[in-house]
This record gives sequence, C-alpha cells and structure tokens, in this order.
Amino acid sequence: MFVQKKKQREKLEMLYRTYRKIMYYVVLEIIQDSYLAEDIVSEAFFRVARHLDKINEEQSQKTKAFLCIVTKHIAIDFYRKQKNYSSTPLEEAEYVLEEEERFYEGEGEALKVLSKIPSDYAQVLLLKYAQGYSNKEIGEFLEISEENVRQRIHRGKKKLQEILGKESGGE
Repeated sequence: MFVQKKKQREKLEMLYRTYRKIMYYVVLEIIQDSYLAEDIVSEAFFRVARHLDKINEEQSQKTKAFLCIVTKHIAIDFYRKQKNYSSTPLEEAEYVLEEEERFYEGEGEALKVLSKIPSDYAQVLLLKYAQGYSNKEIGEFLEISEENVRQRIHRGKKKLQEILGKESGGE
C-alpha cells in the first residue's frame, strides 16, 4: 500500500472497515459479479487513498455518499468498457441515484429531482454542491478532465431546469 503515514493508513483502514460493504453493494448492483465487485471496491480505495486529506470526517453521511459516488462511477466505467458501451449514453442504462438518496434523507425532494437526470450529471452535481468539492478534485476522483466536469455540471443544471419547468407547469 502506498499510504506511508501511520495516521493516513489508520484512516484508510477505518474507511475500509466502515464502508466496504455498502461500496460492494453499489458495485454489485451494476456489475453483478462478486469477484469483479471486490476488484472495483479495491480500485475505489486506491483512488481514495490518493486524496485522504480531503476527507475530514471518517464516519459521516457526506463521506459515505462520496465513497459510494466514486465507487459507482468506477463500476459504471468498468461496465461500459466490458460491454463495449463506451459511446452509449448513460440514460439508456437507467441508473438512478437510489443509494445517494438514502444518504441525504432530509433532502428527499431535491434527490427525487436529481434521480430524474442522467447519473453522470447527478453524481457531479452531488460532489460539487452537496459535498463541496472543486471541479479539479471531482475530476481527480472520477478520473475525468476538469472540462468534462464543467460540461457535466452545465448539462446537469440544464436538465434540472427542464425538469423543474415541466413539474411547475412552465412547459
């Protein structure tokens, strides 16, 4: 393991013990292969290990949601690569944000709306606005460019506006 400092290693171990099962469940819902799910959870922890300093509270809803979002993104990327769906829009895969909704129970109305937009957009919006991460940090976590993060935020906001306009009778 490349985590050198004892405190960081302990933090990563604590995150692993606390969240590995929910992360595994998130992956299993997408991949449906227990061995691959374990590999993807490991990959998620390797990515998180590079950014441990950005996690302030080990046991919080915010950390749980963050870890699940990152894990879900890795699983979706893996799924696309395995199934040669790299050009298929995520809307067709029908992934919704059920897991994230459980983490923000008090914000149910906002999450109901978020669950209506493509997962790629919703994940970035959650990381940006609910979690407070910068575009650069989101890009690092999800291994996408900052420009891609900005595009997803822009498109996600546009989709949200369309949905809110329809629901309020504006369209």
